[in-house]
Amino acid sequence: MRIAILQETWPCHQSPLAPTSMAADDDGMLCTQKQVANLSKAACEFEKAGKLTAAAQNYTKALHLTKQVLGESHEVTARLYRALALVLKGQGQLDRAHQLCDAAVQSSLNAVGINKPSTASSYIALAIVLRSKGQVLDAIEAYTSALIIYRHTLGDGHPITQQTQHSIVLCKRLLKPSRKD
Repeated sequence: MRIAILQETWPCHQSPLAPTSMAADDDGMLCTQKQVANLSKAACEFEKAGKLTAAAQNYTKALHLTKQVLGESHEVTARLYRALALVLKGQGQLDRAHQLCDAAVQSSLNAVGINKPSTASSYIALAIVLRSKGQVLDAIEAYTSALIIYRHTLGDGHPITQQTQHSIVLCKRLLKPSRKD
């Protein structure tokens, strides 16, 4: 479950920066693009290997470089916030992960607007962290925000939309008191 959400939230197999994201004629920017791609790829590999400290360090460096070149309000910045947040969640750093997810949501909203799957991905990451913190009602709210976007952009039959609906159901089950027979 976490792997599927993480892959959708940060696809490790893709370069984090499209060639058009930075000016190809500026050697410094092109170099930074390669650095971010290499750092992100390394972070993904460390994460897959369970080396979360090294993954967090690489995502942090990639995020820092990306913010310098592309700024706070960019889709790549939001992706890196999400990736770092989920790694920190895995390390139990839930408050910091929550802060990064909030930043990812804001970055996504500013960069691409409300009705984009990447914005929904930021809400999903936020929901995952909130659920881990025991803030189930807030997690349901974040999942619902993502669900609205996914329904609008992907449709009800899309697997990501259906997974998001299922996540809401699971959260609602957590709210029901357990029955003792």
